[in-house]
Amino acid sequence: MDFGRYLAVGVLSAAADFSVFSLLTRQRKLHPLASHSISRPLGGLVCFFLNKYWTFSQGEKGALAGQFVRFWCVFAMSLGISTVLLWLFLKLFPSIPEIAKACAEAIVVAFNFLCLKYWTFQ
Repeated sequence: MDFGRYLAVGVLSAAADFSVFSLLTRQRKLHPLASHSISRPLGGLVCFFLNKYWTFSQGEKGALAGQFVRFWCVFAMSLGISTVLLWLFLKLFPSIPEIAKACAEAIVVAFNFLCLKYWTFQ
């Protein structure tokens, strides 16, 4: 059940992330890595609150501050991994940055789930 909910939250978080990413990259002409550094944290906020109150709601109650700090520690590692992967995939798909981003994000899904389930929202 947790992983199914996690994937549903991931879709909503990714929609927020990818919408802002595409807008900044295509319309504002920002470099994809700069767009990623803005859009991913916005998606991260969506991810945190939906995972806290829906996916992993059986975890610690009333531990918002601690979970928020742990979430952003995981998020910082995940952001670093996804940024390096995005940089690599942009070499393969330079004219389609959304594909490069999707490939990078797909790789960090399992890492994020395990860290969130067993550490952040334990």
